[in-house]
Amino acid sequence: MPVDDHSYADFLNSVFGKPKRLKRHCIYDHFNTGDCGVSQYNLEYGEPAHNLTSPNYPMNYPNELTCTWKVTGAEGNFWIVILLIDLILERGYDFVTVKEVDDMGNVHILAVLTGTVKITRIRSLKEVEVDFISDHTEERRGFYLEMFLANHEGEV
Repeated sequence: MPVDDHSYADFLNSVFGKPKRLKRHCIYDHFNTGDCGVSQYNLEYGEPAHNLTSPNYPMNYPNELTCTWKVTGAEGNFWIVILLIDLILERGYDFVTVKEVDDMGNVHILAVLTGTVKITRIRSLKEVEVDFISDHTEERRGFYLEMFLANHEGEV
């Protein structure tokens, strides 16, 4: 579900305030998933937004999935920002969980999402883990999210 540049920039401005310099975000499938498992990704400041989707998105995802994506950012004073653009899961049975892993390896849950969710912003200063679990019953469209680094002034 691509977002046009104008509305995407307006959304970022509403989240972070008007930045001094806003780079154009091109959405591409760098992290678009195929198979599930555990994958590690590193975001760099100044890169375009990367998308992450459930398998088969926007078609229905399969049953009985367990997927994990570990996302890290460049060292420094940056937020890992996750914009959940689209999420349609079987309510109460299929879940996307976003967790933050601190320097001691402790896991803190930032969000547990199920059902239908509108645009949501999640941010973290540490490593982020995105888990997707589906049960054995219904299949739905899945999810689409974008990930990027922003500094504390909101510049991306």
